[in-house]
Amino acid sequence: MAKIINTKKELEKHKDKIINCINGFGFIPQKLQIKDKPELDVFPLNIMFMNYRYYYGRLQSGVSLYEPALQSYEDIIDMQRLMYCNIYNPENKIIIVYYPENGKYVGYKYINGKCVQEACGPDWKLFFIHLTIIGPLSGERCKFKFES
Repeated sequence: MAKIINTKKELEKHKDKIINCINGFGFIPQKLQIKDKPELDVFPLNIMFMNYRYYYGRLQSGVSLYEPALQSYEDIIDMQRLMYCNIYNPENKIIIVYYPENGKYVGYKYINGKCVQEACGPDWKLFFIHLTIIGPLSGERCKFKFES
């Protein structure tokens, strides 16, 4: 159970044990370019999420990285779809849907089988900013590293 800190004095007493998120960072990935597969050019090479936090008084980064599951590609009527799997836990997935008629993207992030995030954008840049700016979410497998 979490301890609720109500006063400045209590905050100072526990500041070295407080875990808090500083900021998420939006990433705009490179395009996935595979020879003889031009239909995949509308999808990213990979998808990265990152946050910084203070963990017991030390700055720490957390990164989750998703890579494409090329066998999941589907071209269905008016949309193209590709799934990405977290390299640290393949049960964490992202499904990217692209609509060629208007260039719009929609993405869904699943953590342990539950949809925990949806994002959309009218183009590549805005979509990936909306998708990644929130950073890794609770339960999402990440690689943590203390910063020097």
